[in-house]
Amino acid sequence: MNYIKEHFASIVMAILLSLIILFVISPDSYLHGLFGRGDSSWYYLCGKSWMNGQTPYVDFSDSKGPLLWLIYGIGYMLSGQSYAGVFWISVCVYAVTFFFTYRTANLFLGHRLSWIATAVMSLAYFCPLLHREIRCEDYCLAPMVISLYLVCKTFYNRHTSRKHLNNRALCLGACFGMMLMVKFNLAVMQAIFTLAFLVYAWRRHHGFWRLLSMVLGGTILVVAPFVVWISMDGALSAFVHEYFVVAFEVALNKSGGLLTPHTWYIALPLLLLIMTGVLLMRRHLIRWTFFPLVASLWVFFLCMQASTRAYYYVSVTPFLLFLVISLLKKVIPDTVRLPCFIVIIAGFVTFVSIMLDSFLSDLAEALGVFLSLITVNCIILGRAEMFACKNKVLPSVLDGLGMGLGFTMSLIVVGSIRELLGTGKIFGLTIAPDFVQPMTIFILPAGGFFTLGCVIAVLGVITKKKPKKVGCENCPSHAVCKQFTEQKESA
Repeated sequence: MNYIKEHFASIVMAILLSLIILFVISPDSYLHGLFGRGDSSWYYLCGKSWMNGQTPYVDFSDSKGPLLWLIYGIGYMLSGQSYAGVFWISVCVYAVTFFFTYRTANLFLGHRLSWIATAVMSLAYFCPLLHREIRCEDYCLAPMVISLYLVCKTFYNRHTSRKHLNNRALCLGACFGMMLMVKFNLAVMQAIFTLAFLVYAWRRHHGFWRLLSMVLGGTILVVAPFVVWISMDGALSAFVHEYFVVAFEVALNKSGGLLTPHTWYIALPLLLLIMTGVLLMRRHLIRWTFFPLVASLWVFFLCMQASTRAYYYVSVTPFLLFLVISLLKKVIPDTVRLPCFIVIIAGFVTFVSIMLDSFLSDLAEALGVFLSLITVNCIILGRAEMFACKNKVLPSVLDGLGMGLGFTMSLIVVGSIRELLGTGKIFGLTIAPDFVQPMTIFILPAGGFFTLGCVIAVLGVITKKKPKKVGCENCPSHAVCKQFTEQKESA
C-alpha cells in the first residue's frame, strides 16, 4: 500500500498512457469491429468454452497455457458479446508494462526523461511490423519488463537489503510462473533474468539457497492453482502432453533462422539497434556490464527459433530501452528539449485527430490542416518551455486546462467580433439591423489581426496602471540627499 501511495502519480500516468494507446490501436477496443482477427479470436473462444464448463486440453486444445485461457475467460465474463472485457484486461497489463518501463528508465534518468523514454518505448511495443493484434506475447511483456527492472535494480543499485532481495526473488519466481502458464518458450526467455539474479546472489554471498527457495516459492504460488484446477477436471495428463510434449516437438521441428524471407527485414535492424544500445549503455554501468548483452542475445536467439512469425520479436523489444536511455542520458536536457516537446504535443494532437475522424468526421473535415498546425504553435510550445517542464505533473495539467480555456475564450471573443462586424451575425443569428452594411474585411485574415490588435489595445487601456510620481519625495535616497544639501548650505 505504501508503494502505491509513493508512486500513485506514476501509476495514473501509466494507466492513462495505456488507455489512450490501446483505445486507438487495439482491435479489441470500442473503435473496431468484431471481425478481422486471427489468434485472439481462437483464444477468446477457448476462454469462453472454459467458462461455460468445458474441459481444457480435452474439449478444446492449443499449445498455450491455462493462464491465457483464464484471461480470455474473464474477458468473456466481463463482456460476452464483444472483446471489450479483453480490451480492459489489456489496458491493465500494458499499464503495468509502462509503469515498470518508467521505473527501469528512472534507475538511470530523471523523472521527466524517464517518461519520455517510456513514450518512445511505446512505439517499439506497438510497432506495426510486430504488433497487429493482442496475443500471448503481449500478456508476457509485463512480467518480462518487471524481471528486467528487478535485475537492473539489484545490479545497479548500491543499497540492497536482505528483505529487498527476498521480495525480488519471490517476484522473479512469480513472473516465471506467469509466463510458464501462458507460453512455456517465453518462460525460457525470462529464465535468463532469474539465472542472472541467482548468480549475483552466489557471487555476493547473499544467501543463494534462501533466494533460490524464494524463486521456487513464487513459481509454485502461480503454477499450483492451475495444476490443482486442471487435476480436478481430470485433464492433467492431457495438459502435460499437449502443452509441453507436443509444443516442444513442434518447436524442435520448426525451421527457424535469422535470415528467413519472412522476418529478416525485422530481425536485422532490431538486432542492430539492440546491440548499439547495449554497447552505448556499457559506458553508464559501473558493474555487471555484460548482463544487458548476454540477456538480449539469449532472448533474441530464442525468438529466432520461430522467426517465421514476426510477432515473436515483441519479446525482445524491452532491451531497446537501453538504447533510448543511452541517447537521452546526455542529449535531451539542453540540446533537443524543444523537439521533444514537439513530439509529445504531436502525439496528443494525432490522437485528437484520429478521434475526430472516427466520431466527428464533418468537424475534422472542416478543421482540415489547422488542427495539425497546433503541433508547431509557438504559444503552446512556449508555455511548455515556461511552465510544464519546470513543475510537477498535476500543476502542469491544471495549467494546460486553464491556458486552453483562456485561449478558447479569447478566440470566441475575437471570432464573435469579426462575425458581427463582417456578416452582422453571431453564431448564425442575425444581430445587426438590415440598414447596417457589413464590413467584409473583418471576415478576411487581415481582419483577424486588426480585431486582435483592437482587443489588445482595449484591454491595455482597461488594465493600465497609473505610474507612480517620480520625484525627490519618492526617491529612496531622499533623506541622504536632504542631509547632504543642508550640510552644504550650512558650510
